[in-house]
Amino acid sequence: MTSRDGGGTNDSAGKSARVHHDARSGDDRVRGWVLTALFVLAVFYTLYLTRDLTLPIVLALLLALLLLPLVRWLRLLRLPAPVAAALVVFALLGGLAYIVLALSEPASAWLQKAPQIMGELERKLRPIKQKVEEVEKAAQQVERATGAERGRTVEVRGTGLRDMVLARIQQLLGGGLVMFFLLYFLLSTGDGLRARLASLASSNEGRANVLEIAHRVERAISSYLSTVTLINAGLGLLTALLMYLLGMPNPALWGALAALLNFIPYIGALTTTVVLAIVAMLTFDELGRALLVPGAFLILTSLEGQVVTPLLLGKQLELNPVVIFLGLIFWGWLWGVVGALLAVPILVALKIACDHVRLLQPLGHVLAR
Repeated sequence: MTSRDGGGTNDSAGKSARVHHDARSGDDRVRGWVLTALFVLAVFYTLYLTRDLTLPIVLALLLALLLLPLVRWLRLLRLPAPVAAALVVFALLGGLAYIVLALSEPASAWLQKAPQIMGELERKLRPIKQKVEEVEKAAQQVERATGAERGRTVEVRGTGLRDMVLARIQQLLGGGLVMFFLLYFLLSTGDGLRARLASLASSNEGRANVLEIAHRVERAISSYLSTVTLINAGLGLLTALLMYLLGMPNPALWGALAALLNFIPYIGALTTTVVLAIVAMLTFDELGRALLVPGAFLILTSLEGQVVTPLLLGKQLELNPVVIFLGLIFWGWLWGVVGALLAVPILVALKIACDHVRLLQPLGHVLAR
């Protein structure tokens, strides 16, 4: 009898210990999730506060992944790594300088004609404006009838446009210097830096795994960035040719705009279509000819998005449209227009890294289409 009571006491104590252990394990898991969430929030908050510094770093990393194959090809020609990296960086600088100089004249011409353009656009949109004014007058009458009072107008005097432009130019120049210097060092020491980071692993097998994963991720991201850059460049060239055939002024400017904005999915093509529609309305008097310009571009960009890009990239790197849209909103809010341009490359890099790291494969599955 005594032993039976003792056994019951031991069972109760064991159950109590298991319940206490399960509760403690649950508390540890909750604490771990909370700490992880706080860490992620701290990382994003830091990225937001230090965007003037982190943006050039991220751009340099993406450009390094894009240009590393070219540096390796030059090294096969017996060129030292610093010389090969310098040649690639100077070629990139020269290409960007040529594009800026080639497009600066038509862009400045459009800026100088801005008042005239706005006047012409206002004249053509005057019927719509009159309808809006009629609606506003009706709303004012309703307000007077209900006794609603207008709020007091407050005039806010801010920084002058000239000071804002100068400050922005200084930020761009500083960020550009940081980006190109970091890009040079990444290109000249990229393989050695990766090997030194892999040497931090505790075993030879671990170092080999780190090197293999890093190589596969780098190769996949480089292939993606190269392919997308070529696709967008081709779209820009075809857009410029199409605008020339349709009689649009400055076709090279609109081709460059289409190529740049096409890095932003959905929003980029829509923005280019709206810009082309406005320019066409200002250029042509016939409504049919004006509508032909955005219509032709929509057909071109639809073929690119629905046929060319899936054919060249395949299904492997396709992202969930919801994830792309949320990524555009988040990175655009975090880093502005440049963040929107970098949103998809960042998401693709994250997906590729998740696909090649076993612990992160569930996250890669969520990001996929």
